[in-house]
Amino acid sequence: MPLESKYAELVTDVSRFAGTVGGGELVEGPRTNAEIMGLFDRCKSTFGAVRMLLHYDFVHEAVLLGRPLFTE
Repeated sequence: MPLESKYAELVTDVSRFAGTVGGGELVEGPRTNAEIMGLFDRCKSTFGAVRMLLHYDFVHEAVLLGRPLFTE
């Protein structure tokens, strides 16, 4: 299995798990939980955008967009 497939599978599994937190209902919890979920969602979206840019050979743009994935 290529390395990229392993990462894509991991992100898919984590997003599937994260989507079940709270059972799909609005729940009240610590603010830090919301911040962590927000960060995960932003990172997942950014990772998807980086993969799309790489697929279409926009390497430099993907590097610029992907930098926050490592700095945050």
